[in-house]
Amino acid sequence: GYALADPLRLARWATWRDPWPVNALAALAGEVLLADRAALERWLARVQGWVADEGTWLAERLAAAGLVPLPSSTNFLLVRGERAGQPLTLEPLRLALQERHRILVRDCRSFEGLGETWLRFALLDRAGNRRLLTALRREGFPGP
Repeated sequence: GYALADPLRLARWATWRDPWPVNALAALAGEVLLADRAALERWLARVQGWVADEGTWLAERLAAAGLVPLPSSTNFLLVRGERAGQPLTLEPLRLALQERHRILVRDCRSFEGLGETWLRFALLDRAGNRRLLTALRREGFPGP
């Protein structure tokens, strides 16, 4: 979506709105895909293969950068911050990625049982994931 409003109103709205809403075009594409069983099966196989390959590739590199990614079969990785066996807040990293590198990652503080030591990284294409890894290195998370 897109919104035009008074800057103060937008700032207040940004504190509670969902940062990744599903728009009408995405919802329509889902409906069309679900209506064609053969197309759905092809799409699922393609997505599952991509998630397995790219998720493994990114998880290995995030671990090498000193983060702790949990196993995942989804299009995102839940990652815990840890240094020398101690919890590490990832909120400064999240803000740096957003402000300095224009990369949005999911803040997990609103998830029950998680807090500021957790982030959720979406899987992107290889170029997008390399961009994330470069940004992490620049923010003090060295990797391969």
